[in-house]
Amino acid sequence: MKKKALAKEFFMSIKKTYNRFISICLIVMLGTAFFAGVKAAEPDMQESADIFFDDSKLMDIRVLSTLGLTEDDVTAISAIEGVESAIPVYTYDVLTEKDEKQHVIKLMSETTDINKITVTEGRMPQESGECLADWLLEQNYGYKIGDKITISSGDDKAIEDIVNTQTYTITGFGKSSYYLDLTRDSSTIGNGSMSGFLIIPEDNFTFEAFTEIDVLVDGAIALDCYSDAYEDAVDKVTQKIKDIAGDRCEIRYAEVVREAQDAIAEAETEVSDGEQELADAKEELEDGWEQLADAKKEVAEGQTELADAKTQVSDGEKELNAAKDKVADGEKELADAKTQLADGQNQINQAKQQISDGEASIAAYNTELDNGRKQLESAAAQLADAKTGLETLKSGIEQMENALNASQTELDASGEALKQARTELEANRGQIDGYRARVATFDSQIAELQEKINELQAQIDASPGDSDKINERDAQIAKRDAQITERDAMKAGIAEFDQNEALLLQNEVAYEEGKKALDAKWAELATLKKTYDSGMADYTAGMSAYEDNLSELNANQAKLNAQKQVLTESKQTIAAKEQELASAQNTIAENEASLDSAKAEIAENEKKLNDAQSEINKNEKKLADAKNEIKENEQKLTDGQAEYDAEYEENHQKLEDAKADIIQAKADLADVDVPEWYVLDRNYITTCVAYAQDSERIGNIGNVFPVIFFLVAALVSLTTMTRMVEEERVQIGTLKALGYRKSSIAAKYVMYAFLATMLGGTIGTLIGQIIFPAVIMNAYKIAYVTLTDFVTPIHLKYSLISMIAAVVSTTAATLAACYKELLAAPAELMRPAAPKIGKRVFLERITFIWKHLNFSNKAAVRNLFRYKKRLFMTVLGIGGCMGLLLVGFGVKDSIMTIGDRQYNFIHTYQVKMTLADADTDEEKQEVLDSVLKESTTKAAMLSHESTIDACCGANGEKKQSTYLFIPSDADELDEFVSLQNRISGQKYTLDDEGVIISEKLATLLDVSEGDDIYLEVSSLNYKPVKVMHIAENYYYHYVYMTPECYQSLFGKDIEYDEIFVVNKDPEDISYENDFSAKYLDNNAVSGITFTRTISDRIESMITSMNIVTYVLVVSAGLLAFIVLYNLNNINISERQRELATLKVLGFYDGEISMYVFRENIMLTVLGTIFGIFFGIWLHRFVILTAELDIMMFGRQIYTKSYIYSILLTIGFSIIVNIVMHWKMKKIDMIESLKSVE
Repeated sequence: MKKKALAKEFFMSIKKTYNRFISICLIVMLGTAFFAGVKAAEPDMQESADIFFDDSKLMDIRVLSTLGLTEDDVTAISAIEGVESAIPVYTYDVLTEKDEKQHVIKLMSETTDINKITVTEGRMPQESGECLADWLLEQNYGYKIGDKITISSGDDKAIEDIVNTQTYTITGFGKSSYYLDLTRDSSTIGNGSMSGFLIIPEDNFTFEAFTEIDVLVDGAIALDCYSDAYEDAVDKVTQKIKDIAGDRCEIRYAEVVREAQDAIAEAETEVSDGEQELADAKEELEDGWEQLADAKKEVAEGQTELADAKTQVSDGEKELNAAKDKVADGEKELADAKTQLADGQNQINQAKQQISDGEASIAAYNTELDNGRKQLESAAAQLADAKTGLETLKSGIEQMENALNASQTELDASGEALKQARTELEANRGQIDGYRARVATFDSQIAELQEKINELQAQIDASPGDSDKINERDAQIAKRDAQITERDAMKAGIAEFDQNEALLLQNEVAYEEGKKALDAKWAELATLKKTYDSGMADYTAGMSAYEDNLSELNANQAKLNAQKQVLTESKQTIAAKEQELASAQNTIAENEASLDSAKAEIAENEKKLNDAQSEINKNEKKLADAKNEIKENEQKLTDGQAEYDAEYEENHQKLEDAKADIIQAKADLADVDVPEWYVLDRNYITTCVAYAQDSERIGNIGNVFPVIFFLVAALVSLTTMTRMVEEERVQIGTLKALGYRKSSIAAKYVMYAFLATMLGGTIGTLIGQIIFPAVIMNAYKIAYVTLTDFVTPIHLKYSLISMIAAVVSTTAATLAACYKELLAAPAELMRPAAPKIGKRVFLERITFIWKHLNFSNKAAVRNLFRYKKRLFMTVLGIGGCMGLLLVGFGVKDSIMTIGDRQYNFIHTYQVKMTLADADTDEEKQEVLDSVLKESTTKAAMLSHESTIDACCGANGEKKQSTYLFIPSDADELDEFVSLQNRISGQKYTLDDEGVIISEKLATLLDVSEGDDIYLEVSSLNYKPVKVMHIAENYYYHYVYMTPECYQSLFGKDIEYDEIFVVNKDPEDISYENDFSAKYLDNNAVSGITFTRTISDRIESMITSMNIVTYVLVVSAGLLAFIVLYNLNNINISERQRELATLKVLGFYDGEISMYVFRENIMLTVLGTIFGIFFGIWLHRFVILTAELDIMMFGRQIYTKSYIYSILLTIGFSIIVNIVMHWKMKKIDMIESLKSVE
């Protein structure tokens, strides 16, 4: 029976306090949704990527070789245990042009069993000369299906040695699982950056060997690609491939050398035979020359004389004809120029007339537009005045209506009160009329009793000792006094009745007068509204007409401006034409003078030529005989010479080319080293690694924020259940008095919290795991565009963890709230708790401040410290919400700092050039000198940068992979890398005694300045070096040392392999393409990287974190609203009797609200101040928890984030105050002031 009663009471409590029940549900739902949702986002992101990789069969291992790979290599890898399949692939970087801009394209052979392409449009290539293009080529460069792409080689390899087709037709566009985001690989050709890829048929490649072999590991597809099991499976196969790499490389090296040597030997034999044949032909030809030499010598003299004479005559004729032609051409050109000059002058005159007409037209049109604009400006002013008047009228109408509504409400209340008073008065009238009749009766009776008393007194006076008379007299006196008392009471009632009736009549008259006045005001208000509506309609119509006219005016003005521009350009053209005509007139005059001089010279030369021709005619007969003889001998000699020359040219060039090829082949063969295999897994795919890091970052955030949510849930539960227990204090005492056990009573409240938690937790975990991962992954899809679909399964583990954490938080708070009350005796509980005693507060002792406070402020201050528990709870609640908001904005600030600080303030160089390993110091210096001569270069320096393992002990403890950075000139390092303390800004310089390491590396190794770290100088050989300073750094780990320190530590000289370049204008990027093209053609340079590209990539990767920040801010905002609403709701419930008393005392609703709001304002200010410090601490905690090992987030929070957080906190407080104001208006004074006994 008891259990049924408690169960019934339990459900009644939920119904009666449903708002508290819902508040606990909401806060728990928010906490569990955030925890389960954010935690689930990490495995959901990884599972989605794993499914995508499995569907596309992304390679597990990629094998590369410096001399290519053969079918035997494919067979050898396929035979390894654990290899599911090994697919050979061709790839090569080539160049293409689009819109006169050069782009780098990666050619890839089509594969169907590995690295499948997701076709987004069109189809895969089916024939030679067809290709499928990277979808980025469509997005960024406007390629379409059916377009032609012509490729060319970007290095010394001929395009025919790469592919057999140079032009390809695009049949479709697609995405590759190798590129998850918008970035593509770097390249050693062109500008060093790849723009996209092309998939072409395999038989289009002409390589003798494959460029790579992609491997699928047996059973890996069934494993999560981000799990340790997958890594172990791939590592085992990777090691087995590396084990056979040495033998395969030796075999490949022997094949290449043997083939090259055979080709060289064959070429040398062919060259030797060709040289012998050429020598025999030359000897035979020389004999013929000796036989004809004498004959040619005899003929030469006569031939020379004849040739000289003919040459002189011929030259004279040519010169004379040329002079005549020149004069004729000059005359013709002069006539044409004069005609053109006249035509040009006519055109100029016509154009000037047109310009004059146009200027007049424009002036008239401009005047018309100015008049129209003035009219519009006048209309706009009138409309503005009308709008101001209407707004003033509207404001007055609203104020009047509000006042009339208030008056109407008061009048209606007064009417009801008068009716009630009249009813009560008429109900008492019969009684008062009875009082009037009885008063008259009492008056006659009292007079009779007085007469009898007087008679008895006379008798007593006559007989003083007569006790009977005395007793009778006293009895009559007592009876008379009783009647007098009763009559006076009735008279008083009659007088009060008459007074009330007169007052009621007076109030009824006043009520009727007020009602008439109010009705008149209502009629006046209706008239004003009609006036306003009519004026607004006129204003709207006028405004519409004004806007139409203004649009037309602006359009006409634009046309006028265009005509003015045309007119100005025409004037400039005419001026240029006039200048050209003047120049042409001068030229014509000069040419006429030149022609006259030329005609005179021609006449003179013609006479000389006639004389010379007569002399030649005389000698021509003599030379004709000699010429015939010479001709016969010359023909024989020419035939023999032609035959020899043809044979010599043909064979000699072939032999020279063959010799050059043999020399080059021998040189190339000497440079060939034993090839190396590079066995790479997915960890070398940048986007795959970045995606994994992003998912881990989300998981790290999920480890921090939910703890705060659950702590706030516990706070809300504690305050809510404490209030509930205090309200039901009497019930608890009654139940204890009836024999209920403490556990049974406590179970009601625990079950209350438990049911609310389970309900909110169930909804929260389901909603959180569906919505939060979807929102986060869709945000990342902006960056990782290749991923197609995401999965959001329900994770039972995170559901249970979040539910258990929520239940523990709320039930523990509930037990803490019940503990004190359950220990009290039933009798004590059945009486209301004594109100808190008011005490002097600390502020009262500061008289200077206290005496300047008015009554309301003093009361607010006393109330704050009177309810200390509520004070601390509210400050903690508001501070917690403020802190969460600050963390949400601060996380965004810290993350966005990385790229900016790393590549604008720390690494201040703009270009990193990687040098080839085989280059000599002289070649490297030549490249450096060339870079320094560039017009864009401010400074450049040789450096060494390589990866090395660093640890904190000689046995490799806490080993971290880091970059070893060694500048050639340590004194100039500050120009390229700023080494400084993050907090103080103190600059550091390198010395030979130790190294400077990055801040994140120092944290991971747990070392400080002056400690030693150990560097791996050779395999498993670690040497200590002293940490001189710890420098600010955000991306990757760095160890900086001098060349001298390196030599003493490693025992060898440094080989510089990079050049760092600082530009005069760091913002200028226009030079990049030309710079890359120039130096990538240099064999000494193997690669070029621009820090802008890295910074943009980091910014693109981190920008996707914005949506996560927004989720944090929105969640914190919802939490803030729920907490503030709950705390204020409890505050008003606790003080309902106090507020009702103020109402009874005549306080208006607004005054009562301000009575409470003053306290809320003070608490909001205190909570905000506390929240700033709490948020700073929490932000640092979150940043340190969420950041990855290779990255350090910024530690600062920007000023705008403080402002946003404070404004949002104040905004939530204002919204809650508005809601509370309406709740306080509904407080029932009578019910609230009833006895609580």
